[in-house]
Amino acid sequence: MQSVSSKAQSIRFDWMFSPWQDLLFFFLPIPFAFLAFFVALHFNATSALLYAIITQEILGLGTFHQGATWFHFIDKVNRNHYLSTTKGKFLFIVAPVALFFATAFGSLVLPALTFFIYVCWSLNHAVQQNIGLLLLYQNGKDGNEARIPREIQAWSQRWMALCFSLMYFRKALLGGTPLFDMSFYVVAACGLIGIGYVIAYFVKMASELRSGKHMNFPAFAFWLVCVSYLVPFGFLSENYDFALMIPLIVHWCQYIGINYVVVQRKYGPERIENLPMGKPVLLFAIVGLSVVGLGLAIFGLEQVFAQDQVAKNLLRGSLLGMGMVHYYLDGFIWRFRDQFPREAMLPYLVRRKP
Repeated sequence: MQSVSSKAQSIRFDWMFSPWQDLLFFFLPIPFAFLAFFVALHFNATSALLYAIITQEILGLGTFHQGATWFHFIDKVNRNHYLSTTKGKFLFIVAPVALFFATAFGSLVLPALTFFIYVCWSLNHAVQQNIGLLLLYQNGKDGNEARIPREIQAWSQRWMALCFSLMYFRKALLGGTPLFDMSFYVVAACGLIGIGYVIAYFVKMASELRSGKHMNFPAFAFWLVCVSYLVPFGFLSENYDFALMIPLIVHWCQYIGINYVVVQRKYGPERIENLPMGKPVLLFAIVGLSVVGLGLAIFGLEQVFAQDQVAKNLLRGSLLGMGMVHYYLDGFIWRFRDQFPREAMLPYLVRRKP
């Protein structure tokens, strides 16, 4: 166990997976996302098509992370569980198909509303993932680790995310309207409540450290990332593609990372027969890249039919529909209060002792 305090050992580095994996999946994507953001800003001024490709795919991370969701259904045990009942067939076949077509149709008749719903679900989806990951950082059995109540961890993230989200929507939707000035007080109220929870976090951490417990610095650093997660969304741009680029890149890398770890740890000799081929990581990559190819094909068609507004909206709605189905299915796959996903996923994500 590494420590930066040889005297009191008040700060330790207990990684969720390993130092290189945690840095690669949870922390290094942040400078990469800022770099991609400023590169995209440059290309927006010089090449509209290249800018569009960059913002749509970001090297394929967006659609690849959707492929990680579909990989769960490649496992025959997962598939048999989810589709074994009439209710399961409705929830995992009928409902996703209906959601996809409803999103595509909505993009034709109510494009602004459909896109607004998509944005809101994207934000909630990303914030919920952060909350879950932060809890996993404290899933060890070390009784000497400083523990922050789940309510403080979760609500500090939710209120700050709501504040920065409303800040964006206030600029993008209410600018020039009578509601613009009035909405400031709503944003400020959310921010003050969020700051209250942030202060509560620090107070509880200080209390834990005074009682002789140690801080797990990676968990603390990840919490800092979480509470400031939507700062770029609130401040950097009024254009959705730009504003949410940095948070989404970070989210995509996190999601790909945790799914990669599950695949790597879960499919040993005793479970490899659940998959159609004996190389689980390769299969994971194939599924992800297949969805990347599908997304690029739809995006390419969108450029071909750029002058046909109906076709363009329908194709854009198809891309949004893929995202909506991903959000919907994830609500079941990662719902650890249910026994099956808890047993199928959680044992491969909890912190392992070095």
